[in-house]
Amino acid sequence: MAEPLLDADKMANSGQSADSLAKPGQSADSLAKPGQGADSLAKPGQGPDSLTKPGQRADSPAKPGQRAEAGCPEEGARIELTEVDAAMGLRAMGLYLVNCGDRPYQVEGYPVVLALGADKKPLDVRILRGGKDIAGGLPPDRAPTVVLLQPGERAGAAIFWRNTYDDITHPPVNAPYLRIAPGIGRPAQILTPDGPVDLGSTGRLGVGAWQPAGPRP
Repeated sequence: MAEPLLDADKMANSGQSADSLAKPGQSADSLAKPGQGADSLAKPGQGPDSLTKPGQRADSPAKPGQRAEAGCPEEGARIELTEVDAAMGLRAMGLYLVNCGDRPYQVEGYPVVLALGADKKPLDVRILRGGKDIAGGLPPDRAPTVVLLQPGERAGAAIFWRNTYDDITHPPVNAPYLRIAPGIGRPAQILTPDGPVDLGSTGRLGVGAWQPAGPRP
């Protein structure tokens, strides 16, 4: 079931360093939408609904490991998750942005990701750019680029984390849901991975930049 941008050796391939999206103490992440700088940050304590425009709502949670055809959101872009690849405590998961509409869709920079608890409220998790700060042995991260998707085409990205648990003063952190938007100000979707995002006591997720991924098979 190997696909482009899905395995850990291919999901991070560029010379760009992995800079943190969030400042210390911030749990929200942010990324660039077309025309914005990639260093724009979400405000600390942002709730899940703060990433959507007024009058917009997030889609209902997707089924675990969603891959089958689903409805097309009003904006014309749908986010799908791949299965989690787990090895030696390092976790990697691919995500796709599918242009399911009838017109070109442009995306740039990084997905906006929030880790949500069972109550669908944001967890105290830092979002980092790329996987370098999650695991130093990964290949360099791919640089952000503008991706123009024609109908039926996809952009791919990756999420990395470790499940190390070495702080017994606090329970391990698990995120059964992820809230993902293509960029700041874009409508977000709540998705259910094929297993909890088991962060242990690390409190960090690394998110790769959108890259062209071709049409959906």
